Amino acid sequence: MLPKEFTDRLIKQFGSSAANEILRVYSKPRLVSFRFNLGKISEVEGLTKLRDLGIKIDRALGVAGGFLVRNKSADEMLNSELGLRGEIYLQGLAAMVPVQILAAMVPDKLVDRIEAVTPVRILDLCAAPGGKTSQIRSLLGRAVEVVACESDEVRFEKLKNTMRVQGCEDIKLMLVDSARLGEEYQNYFDFILADVPCSAEGKISLKDPRSYGFLSEKNSTASAKVQRRLLRAAVGYLKPGGRIIYSTCTLSPAENEEMMKWLLAEFPSLTGEEVKLAFGQTRSHGKLGLTILPTTDREGFFVASVKKII
Repeated sequence: MLPKEFTDRLIKQFGSSAANEILRVYSKPRLVSFRFNLGKISEVEGLTKLRDLGIKIDRALGVAGGFLVRNKSADEMLNSELGLRGEIYLQGLAAMVPVQILAAMVPDKLVDRIEAVTPVRILDLCAAPGGKTSQIRSLLGRAVEVVACESDEVRFEKLKNTMRVQGCEDIKLMLVDSARLGEEYQNYFDFILADVPCSAEGKISLKDPRSYGFLSEKNSTASAKVQRRLLRAAVGYLKPGGRIIYSTCTLSPAENEEMMKWLLAEFPSLTGEEVKLAFGQTRSHGKLGLTILPTTDREGFFVASVKKII
């Protein structure tokens, strides 16, 4: 049973019809989704392998490179030939969006920067288990410098394993509190992916009480405190002209659009940028970001982009 204060807030946020649809989606199983690891296999080759293995898939509408699995479980996909070889990565469709937004901002996939002395530098602020880190490498290749941070030792081991399986051993991994990277990283990065810890309201499954047992305003407030701490540090790491792509897997305004409002007020050197996506079931907050509502195809999510203008 979900807390009444939570369901009441959904109705206030999205209206009765949309809130009821979100609650209905919470009771349904979400389809398995994945993307190809383009550093190891092309989409054409991957689709041929899937067909030969009898794996039925559909392209995900509005999420480039995302696919839905119709006849296999997550475990079966992980233990398939493509899964064991690191040629695919199982990832929520909405979780693919932040890196896609980031990659689209890199000019001509680095064609004009490949020979540069200083490559495009990207920081993954909270990297474990490594899905978005490996997605950066898949989409942008090895012409970018990527630093991936994780402060928890157990999660750091998961990050290392993901990089090994996905063939991303060249990425610099740091077991460190990402709010304490040091002076050498001040004004260093062109892009920062801040997929931060959150209250995870977008991933609730009513079949799994563990996914919603933590729901409370107190938990959301605690998450927001961590997010502000990470964002303060991230602004210092960012070059003038650089961008932070901020994302959460929650629907909480305090962790999403209100967090972006705080960030822009706290740092006049930043300006918000409107995010537009090619699918429905979203709520735009203008230059404060975009909420992706949960469906049976994808989890609930929030994504925003801010640019450091000076």
